[in-house]
Amino acid sequence: MLPKEKKPSLLMDTFSFHSFLNSGFFYCWSLADQYDITVLVEQGYETSPALLTLHATGKIARIEVMPSWNHRLALFGWLGQRLPRLVAELQPSVVLINNWHSFHQKILSRLVRKLCPQTPIVVCLSVHHPVTDCIITDLHLVHARKKSWRKRWPWLPGALSDLFHDVWGWWVSLRDFTLLPTLFAGGPVRQSHCPWRGRLLHKDVGQLYDAIVCYSPVERQNYAMEAPDLDQVHLIRHPMSEAATQALFAAEERGNRIAALPSSCLDYENGQSHDQQVDHLVTVWSRALEIIQKKSHQPEIWWKLHPSFVDDPVMLDVTRKLADRLPGFQSMTGKMTAEQMIVQSSIVVGDVSSVLLWSMRLGQRLTISLDLFDMPGGDEMSYYPGIKVIRSWDELQDLDDAVLVDHGGQDTAYPTIGEFLSGFRREGLAA
Repeated sequence: MLPKEKKPSLLMDTFSFHSFLNSGFFYCWSLADQYDITVLVEQGYETSPALLTLHATGKIARIEVMPSWNHRLALFGWLGQRLPRLVAELQPSVVLINNWHSFHQKILSRLVRKLCPQTPIVVCLSVHHPVTDCIITDLHLVHARKKSWRKRWPWLPGALSDLFHDVWGWWVSLRDFTLLPTLFAGGPVRQSHCPWRGRLLHKDVGQLYDAIVCYSPVERQNYAMEAPDLDQVHLIRHPMSEAATQALFAAEERGNRIAALPSSCLDYENGQSHDQQVDHLVTVWSRALEIIQKKSHQPEIWWKLHPSFVDDPVMLDVTRKLADRLPGFQSMTGKMTAEQMIVQSSIVVGDVSSVLLWSMRLGQRLTISLDLFDMPGGDEMSYYPGIKVIRSWDELQDLDDAVLVDHGGQDTAYPTIGEFLSGFRREGLAA
């Protein structure tokens, strides 16, 4: 009997792990027959259900644990000592990353170029890519963080709190891209995006990657905001599959409930007071959910705050008031993941979020995006045919039975990730 042929090695970076279920999990599942897959994961996530499922089913060969991002010295020591040995040992045929802006991804790319010069590095879109100008999106996040800082130190003048925020951001950039890489990882790396300033600093990606893969024409076009060459951006079919989903959520079944997942509905810059913001959001969410619940006859509403909202006083008050107002309302924040909620629901309601794309691709349930909050980019989900975008109360009132049984699904016109990688070389797509 001939020995089993050894599969080529694939190295996948799972940063940031909160988005791993959006795409990374399904990439592993889809590519397991072609590659021996090693995943890099931040300490603390190695025992996550997603990774344990992949390991138990033989979809990944190895889990390599990096020190926590909260322990920068240990992390950079690992990047400077353990990561080079790992890359040299694996000699990966392909490296998959989900971005190129993080310091550790730049260090990884530099090592791969040095130790495995023929190995292609492919960026795989793992979250919703903003249709709105990314600078506008970034600045919105900066303002939100500055407001959070002001709440943390209410005794500080606002201008001084903002200054401390900016100085801290400058220090973090200097530390992570210059000082620590120079001391531990072979030299500084060039920062291309600064979340503390809400700025894309430059588009010079050098040799950081060879290709980007995404799943729709609008996502491909959106990369023009940060990628210098759209010829490097390719369309593939998202690797989400029923078999992979069932393996991870074997114990969950779809039930008669609505999953409500607020993510982008809070405007930190509208000048409203705390009470005004709460009243506005309670009014919109309660009215929308009441209409959907009445039309769909779903007895339960499961509600979960986005991770950026879990400590926000406005959203916490919104949650409490909705619980008093809506029948069958249950807050699931901190009790289960958004994906678990989606799997167990018949209708999924949100604003603008990657989880709506996850629901759409899963199919067999109605996915609704509410563009009722007067937020910039509130209609971004309209670019995805499997998501029903509601722009007015009349549209919501006009939901009929045909819409309520509408299902999402996937566009199967594009190649799979396996097909794409089979034809890809560092010098470009094979003829």
